[in-house]
Amino acid sequence: MAAGVASHPDTANATHQACLSCQQTLAGSAVDLAFVFFSPHHVPHARTVADVTLRTLNPRHLIGVSGQAVLGQRMELEKDPGVSILACSLPGVTIDPFTHDHLLTNLHQARDDQDLADRLSLDEQSKATLLLVDPFSVPTLGMLGPLSSAHTLAGAGPVIGGVASAANTPNGNALIINDKIHTTGLVGVRLVGPIRVDTIVSQGARPIGPNFIVTSARNNLVLGLGGISALQAIQSVIDKLSDDEQSRIAHGLLLGIVADEYKERFGRNDYLMRNVAGVDRKNHALAIQGLVRVGQTVRLHLRDRQTAHEDLAMLIDGQRVKDPPAGSLLFTCNGRGANLFGSPHHDSVALATLFKDASPDQPPIAGFFASGEIGPVAGQSHVHGLSACAALFRQPTT
Repeated sequence: MAAGVASHPDTANATHQACLSCQQTLAGSAVDLAFVFFSPHHVPHARTVADVTLRTLNPRHLIGVSGQAVLGQRMELEKDPGVSILACSLPGVTIDPFTHDHLLTNLHQARDDQDLADRLSLDEQSKATLLLVDPFSVPTLGMLGPLSSAHTLAGAGPVIGGVASAANTPNGNALIINDKIHTTGLVGVRLVGPIRVDTIVSQGARPIGPNFIVTSARNNLVLGLGGISALQAIQSVIDKLSDDEQSRIAHGLLLGIVADEYKERFGRNDYLMRNVAGVDRKNHALAIQGLVRVGQTVRLHLRDRQTAHEDLAMLIDGQRVKDPPAGSLLFTCNGRGANLFGSPHHDSVALATLFKDASPDQPPIAGFFASGEIGPVAGQSHVHGLSACAALFRQPTT
């Protein structure tokens, strides 16, 4: 695999430079699949991004999406125009690209998770499904639940990806699949056969206060925690925080929801982080960006630079016991980057250490800053916020 990233205001120039960087590493190997990510500057010229990539790399399959910013190798181009590409040579791997029409039709028609798995031809040879989603036209939360459950039931690999972030209004994003450009829906690809896809999902938030059991809830409103009103329970936690911790609440308060209630103890990565969107003082309730139900275990978390750094480093360390990956896709939240860490390139540089022995200068990493990151926690894929999700492509074990 090979990656290329280029910053240039001219779309054709930037895309061509990124392609040439890939070609230098591939040394003539055929490109079976290419992923391309491009910043808002290039959205009006998405057709050029696709055409130049297809003409220069001649991939059998191409998918891509626009993002608030792109990243590649060891660079994160948070404010500059950019194009980032991961070119993959995948001998023996079956590549099955699809769009929203195919996936949503099967989701709507499936009777249950098993029927959906059968319709999508999922089995143990289905090693991963990569999704790139427009947030304004796809019900990502409603779609991902049954899709992930069908993968789990069939013994298939993870669902991982990112939500387009180049625009704040409908039809402002661009998605690429081969020679087609879409401004709505989703594009994706399923990898079947001799490949391993491991995942990293780093949510990077620090817990505060105790666990609570949700005793009253409605949709995205947490009404009761531990038998008292949600606001009363939350205030009891905040009152015990230091002045410094209380000041951090202004930068983002999160509610962690336990992903697997059957575990006896809950560690750092057992919670699904959901932004606290506000309070409903009339009902003494907490509003979150996501759904919550009675009986779930929850805990407040703070957005925290040090915890985010340590969490990603710990997960990367866990990957060192395996062989180095051949390449990686990285979907990081548009709330991370220099805004969170105080300096640029944090997540891409951290991930690049996995490639130290094989490629110290140009690790094959490509991705973008997403408005939602898709990756598995406790065996099920979810949409995350403030996270870094990576797909690591490796040779299959024999």
